Order: sequence, then structure tokens, then C-alpha cells
Amino acid sequence: MRMILLAILTIVLSDASAQDASYILRGRVIDGDTKEPLIGANIRDPQDLRSLCTTNLQGEFRAVLTKKIDFVVVNYNCSWMDIVVETDWGNEMIIEYGT
Repeated sequence: MRMILLAILTIVLSDASAQDASYILRGRVIDGDTKEPLIGANIRDPQDLRSLCTTNLQGEFRAVLTKKIDFVVVNYNCSWMDIVVETDWGNEMIIEYGT
């Protein structure tokens, strides 16, 4: 009986860890004119506009996602100018805001 319970527990844990796959999207957001890093730019999911992450002091971002997405929405300083950027999963993304 203990062997059966152990086998069932192992299968459940294996399925749970397979579903918890994560994808890391990273990059920088810079001013399109001055090339300076934009601190506090919001990186959002285009489907529901939830915030995925915010850029740090160097304008860098890192978002850990449970699925790959094709685009992100970038907003800076609560402006009305959102930009939609195609994701680049193979490289660090450089996003020029305001160009």
C-alpha cells in the first residue's frame, strides 16, 4: 500500500513541475532620443494589461512568465503613449521609447 501511495505522489509531483515551466523575458527600455535608460517603465501583458515588471535604475527589466507571449505593451510615466513591441525570446530586447 505504501508503494502505491508513493508512486501516485511521485506522478502528481512530476505533473505539477511540468506545468510550472517558466520563460524569462529580459531587456532594456531607453529614451528614443537621448538613449538614456528609462527608470520605472511598465512592461505589460497585451491581453489583460497586467503589469509583468517594471524597469530598474538601469532601465533593465526581467519578467518570469508561465507562457510565451508574442508582444508586450510598454508605458512610461503614466503617459497616454503605450507602445506595443514584438517579443524577442532569443536575445535581450532593447526598446526605444518615444521614437
